[in-house]
Amino acid sequence: AYATAPLLNKLRAFLLRDFVLKTVATGATSIDMGAVLDGGVCLVRLPKGVLGDETVRLLGSFIVAKVWQAAAARARLGQPRHDCSLVIDECHNFLTLPIGLEEMLAEARAYRLALILAHQDLAQLPTDLREGISANARSKLIFSVSPEDARLLERHTLPALGAHDLS
Repeated sequence: AYATAPLLNKLRAFLLRDFVLKTVATGATSIDMGAVLDGGVCLVRLPKGVLGDETVRLLGSFIVAKVWQAAAARARLGQPRHDCSLVIDECHNFLTLPIGLEEMLAEARAYRLALILAHQDLAQLPTDLREGISANARSKLIFSVSPEDARLLERHTLPALGAHDLS
């Protein structure tokens, strides 16, 4: 009972929300993620103020996992595939995945899947994800950042831009 109580509490909070229950417990879905990756668009709004932090984290992670599964399934078909993108705003909220985002970054190119990971500062990200982004993200958009983040990020911008230019 002590071992399962935390998990049951999270699931209870998650499944007691009518919207979430209808979304995840219906079995079949009307969204064909494979078709979305082949040229469609799927926008998902997950407002924390309405759904709650834990629900947003779990539901968002389910959606990211579903996209990843569809991308992997497309790769097994061996047919020419469209390039596709997965944009994850506030990506630090969606780290409860069976595969880490850093692993997804390392493998996504083979699936013709671009990952766009947006976050506010580096402290929000676990060290392994920061290192994965550093090693596997070809393009990095850096807006004005804290002096601490600027010192960590300048290795990606030197010699053209130093830490003082980034903060």
